[in-house]
Amino acid sequence: MFPPALARTARTAAAALLVAGLPTAANATEPDATATGCPSLASDLLSTQRQIAEIEAMLAASIEGDRRSDEDRRVQRDRELMTELARALATTQALHLKLDAKEEAVGEELERLKAANVELEATLQAAASESGERLAVAAAELELANAQNAELKAHLAAATQRHDTRTALERRLAEQTAAGERLRLALADCDAAKRASAARCLQLEAELETLRAGFDRSRAGLEAERTARARLEARVAELEAALAALPEPPPPPLAVLRFDKNADETRRDRELLLAGVTAILSDRPDARFDIVGHTCDTGSSKANRNLSQRRAEGVRSLLIEGGVPAGQLTARGVGEACPTADNGTAEGRRLNRRVEVHVIE
Repeated sequence: MFPPALARTARTAAAALLVAGLPTAANATEPDATATGCPSLASDLLSTQRQIAEIEAMLAASIEGDRRSDEDRRVQRDRELMTELARALATTQALHLKLDAKEEAVGEELERLKAANVELEATLQAAASESGERLAVAAAELELANAQNAELKAHLAAATQRHDTRTALERRLAEQTAAGERLRLALADCDAAKRASAARCLQLEAELETLRAGFDRSRAGLEAERTARARLEARVAELEAALAALPEPPPPPLAVLRFDKNADETRRDRELLLAGVTAILSDRPDARFDIVGHTCDTGSSKANRNLSQRRAEGVRSLLIEGGVPAGQLTARGVGEACPTADNGTAEGRRLNRRVEVHVIE
């Protein structure tokens, strides 16, 4: 499909040919030599008709190629944004899963801490109860031994005159003394058990503090994960906003001229370019044209800018020589800043060595 301006230009040119009595691509027939009065004139008319048809076909192909190239670039840019958005969403989902697993692990650790605390309290209560019972039993036995010892002493004092019972009483006193020693040793065992229980309590308290420190670290890690997830969600929102705010692509250039490497002149499509610009001026005499020179990335940036400027100036001079007013033409070079193809391949570099002619609306 032709743009509306070019379509109007084509219709104007066809009408002019009909008024002049010349054949066009639409009403072309074999010229009648007798009607023209000269066979050579008929041959010239047929040649002119064929050239006009070829120019129309070349214009249609050039415009269609430019439109498809712009659509491909826009689709590629949209795909890149969608890829980055999908990558950010996948990262967010992975962090969600990791955060859920972390929360589950922290919950299990908290349950284990609670169970250990309950076990510690039960152990402390059992140790205290056992120590109290053993102390009570030892105190009762000691009191009983003291009473028996007092009783034996009383019997010994009363039996001072009874020599036949003295030996028995001394034996019983020795037994009671041995029992008292055993009770003393039992009390020492109780004290040792109490000290061991106290040491075990200190050990359990230290383990509890270690578990609490681990819980605090896990909670800090959980907060860090939540912060990272919030940042990722904010980044996803930014990408979605950037995707929604993408501007509409610029209109395609009127014509694109290709250049050889390091060359600032070309003869490719020169006549086609001049015909297109002239057609637009015939329909819009005040139209202005922006001529932009481009290069591939071979060479320094400064040299590429100079080369692209010379290319643009050369095309501007060509149009001025073809009758286009100089005041309606601007030329500028941008170097390798705006590639339309991959500079990593020879074909991409060939496509980037170009001059684009844009109609300024």
